[in-house]
Amino acid sequence: MVALAVALGNSVDAHDDRALSDPPRASLQQVSFRCATSELREKLLSLASRAGIDGARVYQVDISRRTTRLNAYVAGLGPTKRIVIWDTTLSRLSDDEILAIMGHEMGHYVLGHVWIDFAAGVAGAFALLWILFEIVSVGNPAIRFARRYTRPDRYCRSSPLLPDSASAAVSADARSERPVKMAEHQADRYGLELTT
Repeated sequence: MVALAVALGNSVDAHDDRALSDPPRASLQQVSFRCATSELREKLLSLASRAGIDGARVYQVDISRRTTRLNAYVAGLGPTKRIVIWDTTLSRLSDDEILAIMGHEMGHYVLGHVWIDFAAGVAGAFALLWILFEIVSVGNPAIRFARRYTRPDRYCRSSPLLPDSASAAVSADARSERPVKMAEHQADRYGLELTT
């Protein structure tokens, strides 16, 4: 159960330059049920309580054999709420630095950025599927025949407009940078207010 919860909740900030590929997933053998020091654990739980994240558990992930990257995050709902810190983060940063990072991550959690990213991912997946359908249907006579005998207003774009769709996707990608920067700024402010 814990391995599933950790694997499903593992995430990396989109702004993190070190996270160009998916982070290694934590398995049950890599999860430790304690932090390096009980003092840090208590500080993290106190910070989480001030942020309104009550009932969270603190986990340390032994990931140093697979990567040297630093990572920490807050994830989960209800009884699965957890604060996760990689051992590489614990070994390379001071307690105050870890608390500052976790304040930022708690900001993402409390401000709902995780759900916004999830919804954007679902919408993006549907858009990609629609574009793929349009590409596949260009040369498919059965789909062309079906479109000929259906209401034309059911489709907002037709296959000849695919180049416009592609340029719109590139333009949307450029515009998607602003919400990410805004979310990071909001999480930074929340973290500063929480830790000071």
